[in-house]
Amino acid sequence: MRSWNESDPEKYVRKTMRGENAVPGPEMSDGNIRAVETIMLSLRTSDGLDIKTIRMLSPENTSILKRKIDVFIKSGHMETADSGNVVFTTNGAVMANEVISDILADMI
Repeated sequence: MRSWNESDPEKYVRKTMRGENAVPGPEMSDGNIRAVETIMLSLRTSDGLDIKTIRMLSPENTSILKRKIDVFIKSGHMETADSGNVVFTTNGAVMANEVISDILADMI
């Protein structure tokens, strides 16, 4: 479970000054949501994406994900790093948003 603060700064200050909770509500996330977020965030780091993590979070999407990543590896947009993680190539980094959107299209 995770939560967030009131997005309006004035409301946030008013609530906290009155001693009220400035957290609008909690959010429960399932394995698929965590997998999507992990993919989006991991691919934007130099460490890249560990497929084993996705297998644990959302096993039903692992084969789809691997197929799509293979396409981008063959096109030169992604590569497998020495760590075994999937990372963007220089050409792929320029198109990161489009590549990630394509990868996630069947998951969201």
